[in-house]
Amino acid sequence: MTRKPTMELRELRYFVDVAEFKSFSKAAAYLRIAQPALSRQVRKLEETLGVELFLRHARGVELTEAGRVLLNRAYAIFQQLDQAHADVTAQAEFPTGTLTIGAPPATGEILIPALVEKARARFPKISLNIVEGFSGFIYDRLMTHQVNIGILYNPAPHRELDILPLVVEPMYVIASADAARREPRAFTVADLARLPLILPRREHSLRQLVENAMADHALEPSIAFQVDGLNILRTMVGRGLGYTLLTYGAVHQDIAAGRLAAIPIAGPGISWTLAVAYRADQGRSRPVEEIVRLIREESRRLVKGGIWRGRASEAGEPGPAARSARARRALGTGEA
Repeated sequence: MTRKPTMELRELRYFVDVAEFKSFSKAAAYLRIAQPALSRQVRKLEETLGVELFLRHARGVELTEAGRVLLNRAYAIFQQLDQAHADVTAQAEFPTGTLTIGAPPATGEILIPALVEKARARFPKISLNIVEGFSGFIYDRLMTHQVNIGILYNPAPHRELDILPLVVEPMYVIASADAARREPRAFTVADLARLPLILPRREHSLRQLVENAMADHALEPSIAFQVDGLNILRTMVGRGLGYTLLTYGAVHQDIAAGRLAAIPIAGPGISWTLAVAYRADQGRSRPVEEIVRLIREESRRLVKGGIWRGRASEAGEPGPAARSARARRALGTGEA
């Protein structure tokens, strides 16, 4: 019986590097190998699989549909290898491993630097990689094994994820300091309809949150500009080009500097839940447990210090089933 040729990890790693650089020459320079040797390894992988993985052109390469499927599988394979290493080395006195943490821009700006400092001091053998992105981006990378721990807003419960709520944060209307002087001391949700709003595109959780809250009052937001970048959004609001909705923590430095003002929303208001999520199959990994514990510790400190204005979760460390049930209650959603 003829044995089928199998993929080698080295070929798979080379393929991932070419896919990420979108160039054989750049990947070869990064790997410090000759480009023809790299090309041979990728061609061998294509022959093993019987498909083309790249479309070659003058500017570099693009993934084929088969290549995109393999890239997602490769990420999952290497994540599982890293997890196996972490699970074994977790038995050492000091937990060891490499973890990738994903966080939204405003949250990451406040939380991540302090988290990294404390992790380095307490767990010197845990290496942290940080990825910034909106909640939907982080969620997708959790599901494809590209992120170990995600800090994100209103994550949808899923049987493959353990989700622990960190804090429920109220949203504020954010205005330039000058514009805020002409506005009331508090808005209602109905008042939002008259404001020229600067918000991300519809696929982002912030936009969905605002639209859903206004839809409950049979209203639609008036979108002046669609801006996905937090820094650009804050700058545009500061120049008086419109208003936005964010948590207090997202703009606390701008408020302290006198550039922006945060106006509360009266009544039921609008709020969202910041949570930490990780894959359920990592739940027994000591590095993951320790870093999640640090994230929760730092979250409570930020709430206590008034930087995050909300209600912190004081829950203990429940098992997976309890975590999933709590996540559904806290996030106000049903089964995934």
